[in-house]
Amino acid sequence: MCACQVLACAPSNIAVDNLVEKLAANGATKIVRLGHPARLMPSIQRFSLDAILSASDETKLVEDVRKDINKAFVSISVLNFVFIFDGLI
Repeated sequence: MCACQVLACAPSNIAVDNLVEKLAANGATKIVRLGHPARLMPSIQRFSLDAILSASDETKLVEDVRKDINKAFVSISVLNFVFIFDGLI
């Protein structure tokens, strides 16, 4: 078996989905389907780039960091508002 990388494309979304299904059925282990998730067949959603990234540990770490940053930003914004409001009185 070849340890090659292959880029496959087709003229329609359904044709690409069919390629992905055939590759998966024939034992291909690393398949990444690029395209808008709403246009993919449900049976191949797990191969979409969005699905792969959302299942990644690194993605969860980034989401946690973003939540922390947003909380800090809200706290700073509230403190800034209180400081400005207090200065007006």
